[in-house]
Amino acid sequence: AVGAAMPRFEELSREQIRGAVLDMQKGLSDLTRRLDSVCEENSLLREENALLKDSIDGRIEGGRTAPARSTGGGQEGKKSQGS
Repeated sequence: AVGAAMPRFEELSREQIRGAVLDMQKGLSDLTRRLDSVCEENSLLREENALLKDSIDGRIEGGRTAPARSTGGGQEGKKSQGS
């Protein structure tokens, strides 16, 4: 659909072709910069996710070795620990 809207290069003057090429080069340059930015952001997010995963895993492992906690919020947990 996009190709149908574009005139054939054979029908364009030398200056029009040069302008079209420069426009495409600018667009490619913009896309390349955006790609680099997204790749950098992706890398930072992967590192952050790895740190968060390690932190969560550490808390889960720490919870397994700690005494069982009561979810009731009352004195039940203290009673079972004291006996």
